[in-house]
Amino acid sequence: MDAYIVIGDADSFKSSTVRSLTGCRVRGMRNLVRGGVVLPTYVQLSSLQEGDRPIGPRDFIATVNNAGAKAAIFPLRANPHRGRLDANAYIHEFIKAGWKMKGIALLHSPGFQLTVPKVPKAAVFSYPSAGIPHYFANDLASKVRSDFGWR
Repeated sequence: MDAYIVIGDADSFKSSTVRSLTGCRVRGMRNLVRGGVVLPTYVQLSSLQEGDRPIGPRDFIATVNNAGAKAAIFPLRANPHRGRLDANAYIHEFIKAGWKMKGIALLHSPGFQLTVPKVPKAAVFSYPSAGIPHYFANDLASKVRSDFGWR
């Protein structure tokens, strides 16, 4: 499974970035084109740790695998939130399940350090905050799209 992850704190444009990259308004399977290749991709719009019913890493792995996806794009909260796991814990589980980290976009998340050792450094891209607002969604998505190699 190819994983593309957008990591940040609350209000850091995680979901807006995923929506801008995919054109999706609801989660689920989509056929997205990357580098001229159509790839069945599971799109998750809201952070797995947020909301009334957070989705644990193993549950998300099962959902994506059962959907028949070859890739997934989704946001994660960087730091622990309401006693829920941080992004590092999720990524660790994804790697244990054999997922390949193809692109990780680090948005505004003060104090967060990506500490999972098996993440290729070439797959990690940082986007420092521009102030308030932190970003302009379409500009940010354009940069992420380029860095992820999505033409």
